[in-house]
Amino acid sequence: MPRRMATAPRCGSPRNSDRGTTASSRTSTSCDGPVVKNATLAVIELANHEDLEADLGEACMALVLSEFARRVEQFRRERDELVESAPHKFCIWLRDVAQRQQIELAAAKLERLMTPPISIVDEEIRPQFHAAFVPPVAGAHDTDARMRLGELGIREARSRDLPWIVKDTAANDRPMDDHRMIHRVTRALEEGEFTPYFQPKVNAGLRNVTGCEALLRWHPPGHNVIGPGTFMPAVAKGGLLPDLTWYVLKAAIAQCRKWPDPIGVAVNVPPAVLLDGQLEDVIRDALAIYSVAPERLTLEITEDAMAGDPTQIGANMRTLRELGARLSIDDFGTGYSSLSHLQDLPIDELKIDRSFVQGLAGSEPRSEGILAGVVALARGLELHIVAEGVEDESSAVTLATLGCDTLQGYLFGKAMPADQFRRMMDG
Repeated sequence: MPRRMATAPRCGSPRNSDRGTTASSRTSTSCDGPVVKNATLAVIELANHEDLEADLGEACMALVLSEFARRVEQFRRERDELVESAPHKFCIWLRDVAQRQQIELAAAKLERLMTPPISIVDEEIRPQFHAAFVPPVAGAHDTDARMRLGELGIREARSRDLPWIVKDTAANDRPMDDHRMIHRVTRALEEGEFTPYFQPKVNAGLRNVTGCEALLRWHPPGHNVIGPGTFMPAVAKGGLLPDLTWYVLKAAIAQCRKWPDPIGVAVNVPPAVLLDGQLEDVIRDALAIYSVAPERLTLEITEDAMAGDPTQIGANMRTLRELGARLSIDDFGTGYSSLSHLQDLPIDELKIDRSFVQGLAGSEPRSEGILAGVVALARGLELHIVAEGVEDESSAVTLATLGCDTLQGYLFGKAMPADQFRRMMDG
């Protein structure tokens, strides 16, 4: 039987940071002010900040941002002028820095400061950054023009996977190269750089682990783990969704074979893949190869899938249901579904969107009433109810009281590698 799971540890202060002055507390100018003469504008951002927050949760991410700001402050000299333009991004006027050699020295200092890992609880986060240096010779005579060049430089650094870039001309201004990213993702898929992580799901009352959701991560050699927010747009544009979905399905089912019955796994199936004629065969073959009972696989289908071709979507869902796999409507409450669609679809589960769940801990007084209505609807349709995005004990108790069956969120664990998920079940 699955054992009771310990609550995820709370974030404290980063072990390699002090609690002294931060960059934002020493802001002395504004990026929309006048150009500082004989100065290079440096725009510095924390790379993949959205993916980091998705992995770490809001509290731990706040500590990462605090440490990032502290390191940016260490980079700034006393005569430089700095302003925070966003929690993950700063711009700095580097006074008396105009020559290429001076900029390269500044970039080397920034790289040195950003290299040490940030230790938070039991995690070591290696911060990656992108920076664009816009020198006075860039031909931009006002701050807005400099900032535009800086933002273009940041985009170019991202697309070329560079830590920093000198943006000294507008001649090569271009948006992020989608073709380059598509090529990198294609190569990464061929070279096995993608791997599923697993976020636990727990029984709302007993709090024991009952299953998990498979969430894809990218492990480029020599780089931090990259979440789907960075690569999924390229995957969709490049027509790679089917290949990536087949991979996740096979890898998740292969891991599920190693877990005690009845621990199951949920996999997201994009609308475009749901319409693909190969999906049924891929699932049938994977279940047979790894000898996994079909009811241990849940296919999560986003609510907006119904906006495409509801008749064909419904027919394909019925085919998948006949295989024995469980079907779940994901992100319920944010998309197209109506009561008639829910009644007609062969679904087993309703997954309440995190925006409603997180409203319980926020300032939205109607969240509990909305959730109560959703739970009553699901109960009337005899559906299993999952609430995602649970980050605090109070919300977990409320959701259990309202009648949710399963909870998922950072309170119980973030997405983690397969071996760590197995240790959680065994421990």
